Amino acid sequence: MRLLKSCAGTCIAGALLLSSTCPTQDDFFPPPLEAPVFADITAGAVRQGGRYHPSLCMTWSPPAQDSNQVDYYSILRNAVNFSDTLFSIARHSIPGSITSYCDRIDQFGFPKESIKKISYRICTLDTAGQSGDTSQTDTFFLAVPPRLRRPAIDDTLTENYFEWSMRGVFGQYRTFMLFWNSSGLLWQSTPDSTYGNEKNDVFTAALPDSLYNSLTGDTCFWGVKIEALSLPYQESIDIRSVYVSK
Repeated sequence: MRLLKSCAGTCIAGALLLSSTCPTQDDFFPPPLEAPVFADITAGAVRQGGRYHPSLCMTWSPPAQDSNQVDYYSILRNAVNFSDTLFSIARHSIPGSITSYCDRIDQFGFPKESIKKISYRICTLDTAGQSGDTSQTDTFFLAVPPRLRRPAIDDTLTENYFEWSMRGVFGQYRTFMLFWNSSGLLWQSTPDSTYGNEKNDVFTAALPDSLYNSLTGDTCFWGVKIEALSLPYQESIDIRSVYVSK
């Protein structure tokens, strides 16, 4: 969810991006590409190295000009509380045919218990080698993630029972469970319709019997997502592996 907008800048393929001006046009090249526009940023999961990782997953619309001119995109991230202008490159050289990216939360380097404001920008390089305009800033508020209680991490799934609790205090929120195997997302529970505001609220869920009975020896993953509905809107997700022995 986009909550904050700021001025555009120029895409710089270096270590840091400070506030800057838009590129100037060269008489020998077409005008620089307009800035892409973020469509959505949400807490989700990305599969890497055989595991699912908590991530911020984003999509965007390509520049208004012919998208075939885009050679690649770069994603810029700001996770620094004391500065709104200091951005680092989160991902470089995303092919121009791709308009989505998942940024792993577990690689940010700060405690799960901290509520953080994460800001993103996106910019392009066209097929002529010119930097395009940098997008406006989209800001995501990352909530304190849930505490996954049962089953434990890398535990063996011996019963169809999952339990989690809240770490943070929210005015209103909803929460739901997700379950993956190596093929992808298998099931998602209906978001809990009971809103609360108490730290340590406990929730439980069970897989549909047909799904649970069909599971065979494999490493699966279960996760829980929180959507805190009070302003500022916040989301978080945590994921844990579990081994199915039957």
